[in-house]
Amino acid sequence: MIKKSKILFLIAGLCMSGILSAQMLKGRLYSLNDSLPVIYWIISTVDSSDQILTATMSDIKGDFLIPVPKGTCYLSITHINYWELQLFNLNQASPDTSDIGAIPMVEPFPYLINVQFVGISARKNKRKQKQHMRSYNKLVKQCDDIIAERGTCKVRLIATTAGNGKSEELRVIYKIDFMELTDKCKP
Repeated sequence: MIKKSKILFLIAGLCMSGILSAQMLKGRLYSLNDSLPVIYWIISTVDSSDQILTATMSDIKGDFLIPVPKGTCYLSITHINYWELQLFNLNQASPDTSDIGAIPMVEPFPYLINVQFVGISARKNKRKQKQHMRSYNKLVKQCDDIIAERGTCKVRLIATTAGNGKSEELRVIYKIDFMELTDKCKP
């Protein structure tokens, strides 16, 4: 009779084989402002239902290596959930490690600070907080696309906005087409 531990080991091995056989992406995050490495940002693969499949973090040099399992819709690079870069149109044709080189990052958009107004009624406080939220969201909506230089070519970061969970607060999402990084701009 086969022991339970051997069966569990076999099942775990089969589950992990999907991740181990996945394409690997490696890259380097750098700041557009000063060209320094962007460290300790979260890089994750996300499916079409916005579920995180795998995740890692950029290291002290801004480098990362992440498996891209089948079903990945885009690569998400986030900082404290207030700023996000999405790399879409991932090419999963190659089962090997693909080096996408340097990825330009912009400084995080300042996040909304919860302000308490003192010396006024709760009703006025709530009204002022809504005004504060509207002013913040107006700033977020004014974020423009960014053209970043990557070696000898230019990469376009497309600015979009999205809600931030249950809050009325908006957040900035920049998007880069993966094909633009790999086809036009060879590292």
